[in-house]
Amino acid sequence: MMEPTPRAVAIVPAAGESQRMGTAKLLLPWGAETVIETTIGAWRRSCVEAVIVVVSPGNEPLANACRAAGATVVVPHAPPPDMKASLQQGIRYLNQSHDADAFDCFLVAPADMPWIEPATIDRLAAEFAAEVTAEFAAEFTTTSTPIVAPTHNGRRGHPIALAWPLAAEVLQLSNEETLKTIVDRHNAKEIECGPTVLGDLDTPNDYRQARSHYNK
Repeated sequence: MMEPTPRAVAIVPAAGESQRMGTAKLLLPWGAETVIETTIGAWRRSCVEAVIVVVSPGNEPLANACRAAGATVVVPHAPPPDMKASLQQGIRYLNQSHDADAFDCFLVAPADMPWIEPATIDRLAAEFAAEVTAEFAAEFTTTSTPIVAPTHNGRRGHPIALAWPLAAEVLQLSNEETLKTIVDRHNAKEIECGPTVLGDLDTPNDYRQARSHYNK
């Protein structure tokens, strides 16, 4: 029997209200583009087959920017209250639109990481594929579900690659649980990466410092 060739898709939660930033942070300039355009561009230069971005209803400027950058936009009926809820909306969309199997994976990272690197995404997907191959050789089951998470200097970052069977667990998370609950539960394989797997843009100071650091 031939070993599986895992496929990868990205789910990018982008439904936050940017309250601490005080403005629509994903539409802020980042070099010649915006934060969200740069982020989607990195995903599209990686190995993922599709980039799914979850946007709040009524945020047409952001939805249009995501579509123009080449992402598939998912707009729920009500604004997702947090990143977990956005991730769940992305999974529901994929359940209806993609023919995924147990050997495939979905990768998750916040939308406000414009410094995310295609090479890092590809490395995580490759590590996931290696894990799936090992599990396949030992009769892969949904009770042994690979997760690959990047770290830098002991801190876990993004994106995180999860086996598709874990999508059902994400949908069943309680109010108190987060994606971290699943990553910890399944003892994710951690790989050391560069500093671009850490951080996000929450405040104006975050944005100023990041632009200075990355010369944007």
